Amino acid sequence: MEKRFLTIAEQVELLAARGLRCDAQTPRILLREGYYAVVNGYKRPFLDQGATRAAKEDRYQEGTSFSDVYALFRFDRSLRALTFRHLMLVEATLRSLISYAFCERHPRPEAYLDESSYTCRRAYLRGEDAFEGDLRWMIDTLAHHARARERDPRGDRRDVRVAHFQDNHDTVPLWVLVDELTFGNLKYLFALLRREEQLAICDNLAELSSYRIEGHAVMVRPGEKRAAPSQRPLTPRRVARDLEAIVDVRNVCAHGERLYDGRFGLEDEADFAAFVSMMSHFLEPGDLAHLQGGIESLVTEYSQASPVIARELERTGIAGI
Repeated sequence: MEKRFLTIAEQVELLAARGLRCDAQTPRILLREGYYAVVNGYKRPFLDQGATRAAKEDRYQEGTSFSDVYALFRFDRSLRALTFRHLMLVEATLRSLISYAFCERHPRPEAYLDESSYTCRRAYLRGEDAFEGDLRWMIDTLAHHARARERDPRGDRRDVRVAHFQDNHDTVPLWVLVDELTFGNLKYLFALLRREEQLAICDNLAELSSYRIEGHAVMVRPGEKRAAPSQRPLTPRRVARDLEAIVDVRNVCAHGERLYDGRFGLEDEADFAAFVSMMSHFLEPGDLAHLQGGIESLVTEYSQASPVIARELERTGIAGI
């Protein structure tokens, strides 16, 4: 049976009929935010499950108001904004470390377009079956950005740094081109690097993040001593798995999807609390403390707004971050 369009007045009537207390602000909020985004996205903790099953349509717990549901919606929106700001720091760090590790070991112009510059099939972190397709796609993506002038000569539409090299030099180096890549692109590029480069990135992440190795140099160059495997808090495989979840979270934040109770990464293995733990591998201590403190403040504020929200945040583990 198809769902028919409901006016704002009809939406309010429907919510009231299902036991949700509405007020004068409800129509304005529904018009501004959308019924589906607020109600369908955040109603679950407020439903009376037994009554819902019996009625075969939503029934809300006694005393629940629309403002309660909207408060959980606003909590999640604030959580996405806070998280996204810190993800941009992680993305910037990855751009720098990936391009540094690659360019130092592959100084030849446009070495990033050469298949021999990357790992081999059996060592690919995302699996042997995916290697050929991922490698070809990555090189094609880099070539597209490096030669964008041939497709779009309008200089004002190109990244200013890439445009400068396209207009004044024969090639665009990876340390410039990397700014054109998405966070998802960086995830694949890291997995495609040779193990030596991946290890250098891991060690530098550990040095820059709260996982510091005492006495370790900030930038690890070819031939320099690295931490022994038993001392290394980050491995290429661990970073690659973390990036699967982190990119998922980034996309949730960018597209306004529900974050607080999501599952992320390979096989949906990580919840939001696990994601924050992963961020400790990528953020400097002060930035990590800012993220954790911001989450704690949001939890405190919105838990006071509704006991149902307080229980929900306890259930998901966010209240304990």
